[in-house]
Amino acid sequence: MDAMNVERAVVLACWPATDPLLAGLGADAALLEVAGKPLAQRVIEQAVALGARGIDVVLGDDATPYQDALGDGQRWGCTISYHYAPAGACLPRPLARQLEGEDDCLLLMADAMLPAGYRPAPASFGGPTVEGELAWSGWARLPGLALVAAVAQATSPRAAFLALCRNRELHHCGAVAGPAAADAGALLDAARSLLRAPDYPIGIARRPVAEGLWIGNGARIHPTARLTAPAWLGDHVLVAAGAVVGPDAVIGAQSVVDRGATVVSSIVARGSYIGAGVELRETLLSGRRLVNVAFGATLEIADRELAGPVAALGAAVGPGPGERLLASIFWATSWPLAKAAAGRQAGRAPVPGDASTDVVAAMHRGEPGAWVRHFREVMQPGLADVARGRRRIVGPLARPPSAEPADAAPLSSSMALAVPGLLNDSLFLGPDGADPTLGFAADALAAGRQPFVHLFRAVVRYAKAVAKDWRSLRQPGAQAAPMLAAVPETTRTWSRS
Repeated sequence: MDAMNVERAVVLACWPATDPLLAGLGADAALLEVAGKPLAQRVIEQAVALGARGIDVVLGDDATPYQDALGDGQRWGCTISYHYAPAGACLPRPLARQLEGEDDCLLLMADAMLPAGYRPAPASFGGPTVEGELAWSGWARLPGLALVAAVAQATSPRAAFLALCRNRELHHCGAVAGPAAADAGALLDAARSLLRAPDYPIGIARRPVAEGLWIGNGARIHPTARLTAPAWLGDHVLVAAGAVVGPDAVIGAQSVVDRGATVVSSIVARGSYIGAGVELRETLLSGRRLVNVAFGATLEIADRELAGPVAALGAAVGPGPGERLLASIFWATSWPLAKAAAGRQAGRAPVPGDASTDVVAAMHRGEPGAWVRHFREVMQPGLADVARGRRRIVGPLARPPSAEPADAAPLSSSMALAVPGLLNDSLFLGPDGADPTLGFAADALAAGRQPFVHLFRAVVRYAKAVAKDWRSLRQPGAQAAPMLAAVPETTRTWSRS
C-alpha cells in the first residue's frame, strides 16, 4: 500500500459495540484475534503503511487491553498516544485543540480497515449502502477542523457519520468497506475475507503450510482429524481425534478442540475449549461466551464439558480453603485403607515390567491393582501435600518428562507453572487416556480453579474406581492383564523457525 501525505491518524476505540450479539460476547470485538492479530492492531499497521507516524488512540472505559495490545508504537516505527473519553461520546479537549491545526488526518475506527489497496482522497469519507441505507465504513481523510467538528459531539459511529454527511465541503465516497467488526456477521466476514485473500494489506504474514492452511508453532493435530482450507490455527492449538476444522475457521492460540468436535465458518478466541462432539457453525466463541450468528443468539455456557476457557496456562492456581479442608479429612481417614492396600498387594506376584512402568500407564491399560497402587503411592500421600497447599486434588498431572512425547513440549511447558493435581478426567478414560491429545486436553481444563462440587464428584468417582479394583483383587486367581504394545504416535507437530 503506497504512502500518502498524511502523517497523523486518529483511531477511535471509545464506542462500545452496538450489536447485541457482539455485546453478549463479553469482549471488545476489535481486540478479538482474527488470523493471528486483532483488528485494532491491523488498523494501526495500515495507518503506518499509509504514512502516519503519529497515531492518537481515543479509548473508552476499558483502556488497558488496548494499551497491552498496541504498546507505544515502536515496533511499527510510529508514536502512539492514548487519550481517554470515559463517556465514550466525544474527543478529549486537549486532543481536539491539537487536531484543529492539522491540514490532513486519517480518521479510523479500531474495528474497521480500509478497502484493499484503497488510498482515500483528501476531504473524503467512506459510506457504502447497506440494505438501502447509507452507513459509515469507519474511515475518513479529513482536515483537522472537519474531523473535530464531526466527532467532538458525536455519541455513536452513526452520529459521527451523519455529521460528516452534513458537511458540504467533504466528499462522500461509496467505497465498499474493508474487513470490520461492526456486528457479529461482519466479524465473521472479516475472518473469511482475510483467509481467502491473505495478501490483503496487513493481512496474514505467516506462510501457510499448505494452500489456505496456516498452522502455528507447537500445534498438535491428531492424524484422524480433518482440516479443510482455508483455516487458521494459532500457536500450541490442540486438535484431538476425529475433529473437523474448516473451512473458514479461525482457532486462537492455546485452544483445545476435543474429540469429534466441528469448527466451520467460526472464530474461536485464544485459550478456548470446544468439547467432545460439539459443533460450531457461524459462531463466535470466547471462553464460556458463545454467539451463534446464524440464529442470532448469544448465551453463556455453564457446562464445562461443552465449552469454556482453557485455564490461564502457567497461572499458579493453588488449592482453596475448602479443597485443603477436604484433603485433610480424606488424608486422616484414609490411613487404615492405605495400610490395608499395602498388605493386600504385598503377597501378590510382581507384574512383569511393573517396576519400570508408570502407575498411570498401568491404570490406562486396565491392570488389576493399578488403581489400588495409585491410591497407596500417589493419592494418599498426596492428600497431605494438598492440605499444605502444595498440590491440588484435581489439576494437571505431574507426568515425568520421559512419559511425554517430544512434540508435547511446547504446550506442556506453558503449563509448567500450574500447580499439579493428583487426578483429572484423563485417568478415567481407560486405554484412550494414553492418547497425549486427550491427556493434555484434560490438563488444560483442570489448570484453573475447580468448583467445590466438581472436586467432590471427582473424589467420589475416584473412590468408586479404587473400590472396584479392590474387589477385583479379592477374587482368587486375579492376574494382571497382558502388556499391550506401545502406544503408537498419535500427534503431529508443525513448526517453523
